[in-house]
Amino acid sequence: MLSLPSDLVEFDHLEIADYLGDVLSVWFWSQDSVEYEIFKQYERALVAIGVNFSQEVQMSLEDCTSGLEDAFRSTIDYVLWLQKHEKQYFSNAILISALQQQWKPKAWRDHYLELPMLESPGQKWWNAAVSK
Repeated sequence: MLSLPSDLVEFDHLEIADYLGDVLSVWFWSQDSVEYEIFKQYERALVAIGVNFSQEVQMSLEDCTSGLEDAFRSTIDYVLWLQKHEKQYFSNAILISALQQQWKPKAWRDHYLELPMLESPGQKWWNAAVSK
């Protein structure tokens, strides 16, 4: 079981996810792998929509042999749709289903990763500083 250092207890969930993401990416994929690159591209958006990389999610990621990017895109796309329509959702369950059932994105747009609601705190800060 993964345990967080005591100095991370006071951090927000995105900072903890950064820690978990680094550990997970080393656990599942080497840093020079295509899977790692794909994971890092979508990690922030997945965390922003509520994926917490529980043990069950970790197992599904590890078992995924193809369609990783499609699963990430489908999850983000579907959760954005659910949020827009004010529906309840469980991000981990959606990602697990997308990984296991090889979902294909229905209405993915590359600009989704640039949506303010999916930006990292650092990117939000940078955007605010640049716009002043």
